[in-house]
Amino acid sequence: MFKSASTNPQTYGNLPAELFDLAGLIGWLRYKFPTSTGYHVEAATGISAASVQNWLERRSRPSAEHFSMLLCVFGPSLFKAAVRRPAEWVDRAVEAERLVEIDDEITRLAKERAALVR
Repeated sequence: MFKSASTNPQTYGNLPAELFDLAGLIGWLRYKFPTSTGYHVEAATGISAASVQNWLERRSRPSAEHFSMLLCVFGPSLFKAAVRRPAEWVDRAVEAERLVEIDDEITRLAKERAALVR
């Protein structure tokens, strides 16, 4: 039967109750946007830079709505960084995401090369 997280505040299944990793999220955001992090996250997601700054300074955590928005924009690699002990499928999703990035870069470079060779 499905266990509610409220049945035992210390664990959920065999995972720790504290699955969200704020430090991991902050590290990922700062790696992705080393300067003006809040501004860049706001531009990409619509989440206010002030909210992002509060996370970066650990004054608050993203709401479920904000975290969902981050996931929709930034995908599996952000999820992996922000969750302690992610499930195995997360690694496969991150690898698939990276393959798409590599293919996009190859396409971009091929177009650039073709423009230079003509």
